[in-house]
Amino acid sequence: MKLTRCITIIMFLLSCGAASAQNDIKKTVLQELYQLQKRYSSEAGLSVDLKYTYSGESKPEVILDSLSGEIQFFGNGYRLKIEQTETIKNDKYAIVLFGEDSLMYISASKNTSSDPFSPTAMIDSSILNAEDARYAITNNENLKYLIITYPDASPYKTIRFVIDKHTGLLVKSIMVLRTEFLTSTNGATVELQGYEAYAIVETSFSNYKKENKKDASIDETLFFTRSGKEFIPTEKYRNYKIFIGTPNL
Repeated sequence: MKLTRCITIIMFLLSCGAASAQNDIKKTVLQELYQLQKRYSSEAGLSVDLKYTYSGESKPEVILDSLSGEIQFFGNGYRLKIEQTETIKNDKYAIVLFGEDSLMYISASKNTSSDPFSPTAMIDSSILNAEDARYAITNNENLKYLIITYPDASPYKTIRFVIDKHTGLLVKSIMVLRTEFLTSTNGATVELQGYEAYAIVETSFSNYKKENKKDASIDETLFFTRSGKEFIPTEKYRNYKIFIGTPNL
């Protein structure tokens, strides 16, 4: 199973006293995560290295596949590169460059919370605020763990966010989900033979840097020009075929 496909698919899935206590914990967890999302969207010039790993639930130490990349944040925009796939988001467009296929996908820009290519895409109300989910917070000296556990019928089993208490930034996110829900974009189920019922997809964040970078690298004119409804790739991407993902863009 190719992790590149899994990562993209995952980002699209997107007694009364006890209940009261759980509601308080839920509120605290959601507030923490939305503040985390806000932190990333306001950190112009912040960059971080990413590593995605895929394993079976029973043997998390056995890495079946992995990917590495880097993301640079420019306020509400970013530039994300994972191997041969690069995503650029500014206030007008979201552009995905599929290098292996020489394909440029262009759509209208969305909020980061609903953007499946953003590393904070899991911080989304449709995922976090699930019905009958349970919430927990644990701490040690350096790390805070925000944990969401889902009911049996959910595609997800658990999602854990690990936050550095000193910087307030993500160290990793760990998602355990049903392997059967990893489907291709055309709806066909991925071949499950040889795979466990649950998969673990872990994203590690490391080597945070803050630099005074300009947002010129996310300017759409680096990638295409537009004349009315026609989108034309720039010279650097002249061999790319453009696909428009938003009607009436």
